[in-house]
Amino acid sequence: MIAFDGGEAVIRSESVERVLADSLLGLPSIRGMYRIHPRFRQTERHVRFMGGGIGLLVNMAPFLHLWRLRGHRFERVFLGSLVHVCLHAACGLGRGDIDHEDVEQVLWRWAAIFGARPADAAGDRRRALVAAAVSKRLAWTHFWMLLWGFLPGVGALAGYLIRAREAQRCRRVTIGYFESTA
Repeated sequence: MIAFDGGEAVIRSESVERVLADSLLGLPSIRGMYRIHPRFRQTERHVRFMGGGIGLLVNMAPFLHLWRLRGHRFERVFLGSLVHVCLHAACGLGRGDIDHEDVEQVLWRWAAIFGARPADAAGDRRRALVAAAVSKRLAWTHFWMLLWGFLPGVGALAGYLIRAREAQRCRRVTIGYFESTA
C-alpha cells in the first residue's frame, strides 16, 4: 500500500477511496446510540484518546514501528477512526442526514489541501481529489511517526501526540462544517 517516489512515502489513494466508500457503514449504530443515550457526547478528550491510542500503539517499541507502519494498516485504522469521529460529531449535533459527500468534504477540509476544490469536479473525479488530498496528509503523519518512532519512550509519546492532534483537528473541522451547513 506504499510507493516510494523520490524517497518520499506516498500512501496510495485507492486505500483511502475504499475507506471513503465504506464510510457510512457505522452510521446506523451511531444513530441508534444517540437515540438511546441522547446525553452521550464524544468529547474532545475521547477523540484525543481514540487517535492518540493508535499512535501510541504503533510507536511503542523502537524499530518495531517500521514493521507496524510498513503495510499502512494503521493508517487505514487511523483514517477509519477519523471517519468515526466525523460521524459521531455529526450525530452529536443532531444531524441524521449525513451522506458520503459530507464525509468527503470533512476529510477534504481536514487534509487542508488548497487549490482545486472537490466541488469543482464531478463524481469519481471529486472522490479521487479527496483521496489524493487525504493520502498526502496521511503521508505527512506517516513520515513523522516513522521519524519519532526510533526514540524509546519519546517515540510513543510523539506518536500519541501526532495522532491525537490530527483526530482533534478532524473533530473541530467536522463541527465547523456541520454548523455552517445547518
